[in-house]
Amino acid sequence: MSDTNTMIGRRSIYRVRVGYVDTDQAQVVHHSTYFRWLEQARVELLREGGLEYRSWEAATRLGLPLVDASIRYVQPCRFDDIVIVETHIGALARTALRFDSTMTIEGRNGTIVTQAQIRLACVHLETGPRRVPEEVLRACGGDDYASHLVRHAQTRLTLSSS
Repeated sequence: MSDTNTMIGRRSIYRVRVGYVDTDQAQVVHHSTYFRWLEQARVELLREGGLEYRSWEAATRLGLPLVDASIRYVQPCRFDDIVIVETHIGALARTALRFDSTMTIEGRNGTIVTQAQIRLACVHLETGPRRVPEEVLRACGGDDYASHLVRHAQTRLTLSSS
């Protein structure tokens, strides 16, 4: 696998218990559920960085839509497991943000069950693409976010299947 260990700025831990509704008939988590958890983990990372997403979106009419995603399912999560989603900023640019996440199951000695990279852009909800605002960059990268900025191309996903 490629380098997903580069950590810029904030790191967040989000815990979720697998509900019956999250699983298929075999009580294995449905693949789409992981994306919901990844989104919740991103919102919590922003909140921990001082940006309350709902209020920010309402006040600015800006959003951070997902533009690219890569996910690697290593082992299944099952009904009633407690999944730990560890998320950090993998790349930070004025045009895009990349969130890198690793999922483990509580009580399984840190065994990775899922890895993911999600790239977000910034858009005005009515008029289209915008640069990522300073308050978002600061929430992700901390007060010294400018020292971590990279070119747009460096926000591309690097997670491979090997």
